Amino acid sequence: MPWTDKRLKGLLFLSYVLVLLRNTWLCEDAYITFRVVDNAVHGLGLRWNPLERVQVYTHPLWMLCLTVPYFFSRDIYFSAVLLSLACSALAVWLVLFRGIRTLIPCLFAAVILTFSKAFVDFSTSGLENPLSHLLLVLFFVEYLKPPEERRFNRMVWFAGLGITNRMDLIWFFLPALAELTWTHGYWRPRHFRLWAGLLPYVAWEVFSLLYYGFLFPNSAYAKLTTDVRGAAFFVQGVYYLINSLSWDPLTLFTIGSLILYGFTQGRRDRPVLMLSSGVLLYLFYLLRIGGDYMTGRFLAAPLLVSVLVLSRVELPDKLEIGVAMAVVLGIGFAAPRPPVMTSDGYVSLGSAVQLVDDERGYRHNDTSLLKLNKERSVQNLGGWVADAHKMRESGAKVSVYKNIGYYGFFVGPGVHVIDPYGLGDALMSRIPFTERSGFWAPGHFYRKVPDGYAEAAIDAGTIKDPQLAAYWQKLELVTRGPVFGRARLAEVLRFNLGKNPIPRPAP
Repeated sequence: MPWTDKRLKGLLFLSYVLVLLRNTWLCEDAYITFRVVDNAVHGLGLRWNPLERVQVYTHPLWMLCLTVPYFFSRDIYFSAVLLSLACSALAVWLVLFRGIRTLIPCLFAAVILTFSKAFVDFSTSGLENPLSHLLLVLFFVEYLKPPEERRFNRMVWFAGLGITNRMDLIWFFLPALAELTWTHGYWRPRHFRLWAGLLPYVAWEVFSLLYYGFLFPNSAYAKLTTDVRGAAFFVQGVYYLINSLSWDPLTLFTIGSLILYGFTQGRRDRPVLMLSSGVLLYLFYLLRIGGDYMTGRFLAAPLLVSVLVLSRVELPDKLEIGVAMAVVLGIGFAAPRPPVMTSDGYVSLGSAVQLVDDERGYRHNDTSLLKLNKERSVQNLGGWVADAHKMRESGAKVSVYKNIGYYGFFVGPGVHVIDPYGLGDALMSRIPFTERSGFWAPGHFYRKVPDGYAEAAIDAGTIKDPQLAAYWQKLELVTRGPVFGRARLAEVLRFNLGKNPIPRPAP
């Protein structure tokens, strides 16, 4: 590659980094994980409430990685920001210098990623997206190499770390791994050593089962114990995509265009077909779960993977290149809030009728790097943060609060926080939610706190409903009993085999 191409790629990379810095922020949900990290660093274990073992986070690897800088800095804001920036910058650098070799496709990739609100917003935010992006790029850069250079065992390691970071990334990896396994017979016993990269995920699942008592994050149970119809989730997922088209049209336009190209080239280029199939599987999964309440959060990863299809696209005609770039720039600037236009006066797009929020906009004044300084930091905010300070200073031992991010972190470990949405509470997550229970939004199903549970949660009383009280005793043994106690391990087995039915509390 000529030296001039390297320099131009370097300029594209620096442009992305500058835009990323101007859009750096942290979302309120990230502080749910931050409370666990803070408790772990202070010797209270990987717990949300110190009294019980509940996995409130969906990204074990990200949580563990975040614990390292926080252990030394004791500053959660800059620990999360710097780790996010490092992962995101490395991911984009790999795309430009390793994933896409020629200059023109690199130019398109850099422009798309820099103009995508979904990708730039969630290249920071404090959530696991940056590490997911990095591991996805490492996996597919290896996969798109010529067959004689490709290392299957490396791919398995990147996939294993990826699903340890977030389980639903499996949909991206699955087609490529399945295709190579079938083609080369990697399912045969003599090749089992190639699958050693899955050991981090297996190790985490063993730890999760023993320590927390369950294989999946607590939020998964909060979303599974509902009777909301699958069709309702699917419709909400469609609304999520419609919202993206409205607020961030370049992201879905790019995903659709490049995936369509991948399928049309499938007979001639098997890797790009498998890459495109993974993105399509993930999008079907996204529709099935109803999307998310944060606009673009779950579209950043499919966009990044789709962009790697550009490594196979050839646009030799200058007119085609000019027209294509004009279309990309036109769609990018047509968005209501293109990241390249971000300033300290960013105004949120608010909440859409599709039950989707511009979370980045809502938190701009709270956590944006452009807004923070020595006199103004997250801990000085009003609202949920002020409520947390007031509760901590009151000396109360237990609190019921539904927005648990900022509140949970700043109220401190001395207050046991009960979450009516069930994200941070083992019992609340298992109380059935019905469509008659009231309003629901993606990932948020509000439950009424049972009478007496606030006292029972801190061992100062009992739940009034006798059936629910009996169920709580079993659940309490799992989340609070001695980890290797025989009675606890027996109850863990019963829960995971579905032998402890979820009672319906008295109305």
